[in-house]
Amino acid sequence: MHPACMGAAVTANANLLQATFSTQLLYLDNAPIRVSENRHFLDPGLSTILHKDPAISPLCNLYFAYFHWIVEVLPALFSSCEMLPEDFRIICPRPVPGSYRFGTSLIEDSVRLCGIDPARLLYLDSGLHEFPRLVVPKVRQYWNYRWADTIVANAAKGARPDFPKRIYISRRDTTQRHVTNESELASVLAEHGVEPVVLSDYSFQEQVQIFSQVELVVAPHGGGLTNLVFAPSTTVVIEAIPRSDPRPWFWHVAGTRKQQYIALLCESGNDAATDMKLDCSTLARLLAEMQ
Repeated sequence: MHPACMGAAVTANANLLQATFSTQLLYLDNAPIRVSENRHFLDPGLSTILHKDPAISPLCNLYFAYFHWIVEVLPALFSSCEMLPEDFRIICPRPVPGSYRFGTSLIEDSVRLCGIDPARLLYLDSGLHEFPRLVVPKVRQYWNYRWADTIVANAAKGARPDFPKRIYISRRDTTQRHVTNESELASVLAEHGVEPVVLSDYSFQEQVQIFSQVELVVAPHGGGLTNLVFAPSTTVVIEAIPRSDPRPWFWHVAGTRKQQYIALLCESGNDAATDMKLDCSTLARLLAEMQ
């Protein structure tokens, strides 16, 4: 976890409400943990910074990961801002320097497209921060999608009409989970009218526009598939996943969006971050069946 994304919400009587350090703390609904009994949560040398405005703090264990920001944190912010006055500031982790997936642009653009004024964002420095009122929404995966539909509607303003409708998400801009035979794959994709895209070439708003119009998505397992939350129910998804470590996250996203989902198991190493080899003949057959 990046240090800029670490934090905890604590009550005046030293009860720990929510924290980014442990998944178990995120879902603790009973018996509050007392910071006084768990001193490793706080650095006694930190100074206290007083704030005059109330705030919302949607802490998440994987705050800085694209999937968790889009599917967990944004819905919590959307729901909280619907119910609370506009004087509530929104506590955010500082953007990670040089990060495409968690830079200033992503944070501010996604909040703005949710209908929330980015001027409400409050980036905190290290220290103990005291607020007159702090709302800590329960961060979980939200599947009613009003927040995503709001983003799609706001992103549609000025949308380009020439975005591809059948796409393959390439991970050549990442450090892990590459498709090792992508050059061989290129001819199969071209034959069936599927256009490779590298999502880091596009702004967040452009990615929403692409997925809101997409008909077919072929992709190796990765954060880019999070954008399925912005795709229509008519979208078909083919996800290449490591045979050694199949994960159901995007099957679940596609299912809750009522999209057709196909898992294409690939030969790979022994963990979810490993490179994989996609079976081109099987993919070609699947694509031919969709013509």
